[in-house]
Amino acid sequence: MMRTLWIFIGWLIIVAVLYLSLFKIYIPVQTDFKSIDKIHHFIAYATLMLWFAQSFGGTKRYWVAGGLVLMGIVIEFAQPFTGREFSYMDMIANSTGVLIGLLIAAKGGDFLYPKLKTQ
Repeated sequence: MMRTLWIFIGWLIIVAVLYLSLFKIYIPVQTDFKSIDKIHHFIAYATLMLWFAQSFGGTKRYWVAGGLVLMGIVIEFAQPFTGREFSYMDMIANSTGVLIGLLIAAKGGDFLYPKLKTQ
């Protein structure tokens, strides 16, 4: 039951990322760093990868990682149709986040996996 809930919450996070990525939402960020959005992309996709790494092990994690990378790429191509800007750098930030999330999971960041896989 807990694993199902965990995956459901993960899907809700994906819906939130899709919404925030495809629609213009004003979120005031006070910083002089011009590429702060790249850090947001990185954090969002690293978090997604780590979240789903808690439910999937082995080769399934690589399928999840591939799906998240593909999602980040497709979103960028869809953004011009919703009034947002296409960016290769966003794709790189998304993919890097997935990769780092996958590496952290492989090095022990999947601490809930043993508990969730038995439920």
